[in-house]
Amino acid sequence: MNSSDTIRHAGIVRMVKDDLVRVDLQVQSACSTCHAKSACSLGNTELKIVDIPLGPGEAGRFHPGKTVNVTMQPSQGRKAVLFGYVFPAGILVGTLFAAMAVTDNEKLSALAALIVVVLYYLLLIPLRQRMQKMLRLTIEKS
Repeated sequence: MNSSDTIRHAGIVRMVKDDLVRVDLQVQSACSTCHAKSACSLGNTELKIVDIPLGPGEAGRFHPGKTVNVTMQPSQGRKAVLFGYVFPAGILVGTLFAAMAVTDNEKLSALAALIVVVLYYLLLIPLRQRMQKMLRLTIEKS
């Protein structure tokens, strides 16, 4: 995969620890480049904070206030979308239909579907370390 396929966002280093850099990313919607954005309330800009693990001895390369690039491969972005949105949506709909078939009670089915999705997200918490390794962000000086 060549470097033009890489997802890249500029950010500012907020904090550096021994094995971690915390970066502020200014994420803009696609509307932000539109000439009519001042007349439209749909465009938005959002500040995201990401923690990026560092290898041994890399902490000295980054300093608070410096501009950096945070990169990720598109395949990792697709995995993040699957785990964050697609799987939970499938679980929600699947549980809703299964509960409706069993109970024939809409309120109880909806509650069961919501509970199962909450359990899914709670299950991801202890798997956070594994997910961070799988969805690895990299940082480079800009």
